[in-house]
Amino acid sequence: MKITSKRLGIAAALATLLGAAWLAGRSPEPSYQGRTMEKWFYLSLKIEASAPTATEQEAFRALCPAAIPYLLERLERPTTGWGTRLLGRISEPASRAIRQSREAWQHRAAYLLGEIGPAAAPTVPHLLPFTNSPNWGMRSAATVALMKIRQAPLDPLIVKLKDLSDSQTWLENAITVGQFGAAAEPAIPLLIDALHQTNNIIQGHAIDALGMIGRQPARCLPEILPFLNSPDTCMRQKTIGALLSFGANAVPYRKDFQQALNDPDPWVRFQAGRGLKLIEVIESANLAPKN
Repeated sequence: MKITSKRLGIAAALATLLGAAWLAGRSPEPSYQGRTMEKWFYLSLKIEASAPTATEQEAFRALCPAAIPYLLERLERPTTGWGTRLLGRISEPASRAIRQSREAWQHRAAYLLGEIGPAAAPTVPHLLPFTNSPNWGMRSAATVALMKIRQAPLDPLIVKLKDLSDSQTWLENAITVGQFGAAAEPAIPLLIDALHQTNNIIQGHAIDALGMIGRQPARCLPEILPFLNSPDTCMRQKTIGALLSFGANAVPYRKDFQQALNDPDPWVRFQAGRGLKLIEVIESANLAPKN
């Protein structure tokens, strides 16, 4: 079917009208620190001109119990529908992008339900089916959410990182552990050991997990930073992302961000620019750790 500008215009107008009708029928959302749940959920990753005063986790905990049905709606929203099918007839890449976005919404909803903790216990039956998802990222997100809600111990999951025999299983376990953030600090020695493997899949996901945990910068960053000179673009992307994840603790590594501004990969350069902007914000707010 030939796509004409007229058809595209009709589709865009229809989407706009339906969106306006949906928004008009919604009741006002509760807010936290001047942001609605919608804004907190879709909070941009951009670095703002001032240091943030709250995190999404804090916001959704504070917005309970109203946050729970809101997050469940996004968790269980179907990844296909008439809108996606319509766009699929117009543009398959657009349809695919919507599916991927909705999967990201589901992942984020599961993460935030886990961050709410035991108060999200009524969502357990809704999360359980996602532990069998064909998408390993979604399986991981649902598993983490259930463990946080049930306050299950993390040690049995960390112990699995000792088994490096299957890289796919290992990377899934590493990213699952990483989603516990600072609570997964006991996993750091095993993740650093993994950096010394020759398998770049294991190395790359060890970098990811260390960035997600974001603890012990004096120990972790000297182990991670050599990968910023890797000939593998993906490894450099992971390294600059992990460095950025250490937040205020990345301030002493300004020169590494500056070096990355000359990287041949545009994503690495973009992240390096974000890192330098972050350092400016932290220093202007006096948030840098004191030596």
